[in-house]
Amino acid sequence: TFGATEGGGISNACRLTVQRSTVARNAAVSGEFEAAGGGIFNAGSLVVTDSTVSGTQAIGQNGGLGGGIANGNPYGTWRAGDVVLTSSTITGNDGDEFHRADGAGVFSCPPDECFDESTFAVRASIIAGNGSQSLRIPDRWRRTRDPDCDGIFTSGGHNLIGIDRQCAGLTHRVRGDLVGSLADPIAPRLGHLRDNGGPTVTHK
Repeated sequence: TFGATEGGGISNACRLTVQRSTVARNAAVSGEFEAAGGGIFNAGSLVVTDSTVSGTQAIGQNGGLGGGIANGNPYGTWRAGDVVLTSSTITGNDGDEFHRADGAGVFSCPPDECFDESTFAVRASIIAGNGSQSLRIPDRWRRTRDPDCDGIFTSGGHNLIGIDRQCAGLTHRVRGDLVGSLADPIAPRLGHLRDNGGPTVTHK
């Protein structure tokens, strides 16, 4: 579904726990500025556990922030909150074919751009296969700058990040993290989103 400017699937400004859920095929859309959080937008306290965010888009006239999850928006609410992402998969998210998404998988607004001191903790999660990797579009049309994440993060260990360009706090082979680069990306090797026997459709 096509939703609000901030949070195509879910927009949170209070306290929210997303557990054993799938957020898929949503879009945050702005015809004037930058959209934020194609799947989930957060300006409060957000916990995401054992969940999937896939096939969501942040589509703005000037691009998008967090095709999958956005923690804050320096061009909108100017607020950011706290996110804890655990044992979850963020893949196949982006802007659209003509507009970039900074942090096509996840975006966390830095303190100098949002009023609030925010945190984005990631543990045992996959953030890969986002941005230009997620859509079958000629490279010459792509404008995505930060394929998988953008912002400042805290690692709880054992994460897989496909391509890191501006994912501060996530370092290859530190705390058990595997972090790829533009020159040496890490493919998540995930199957299609489908029923794999759990409570919701997932990638396997």
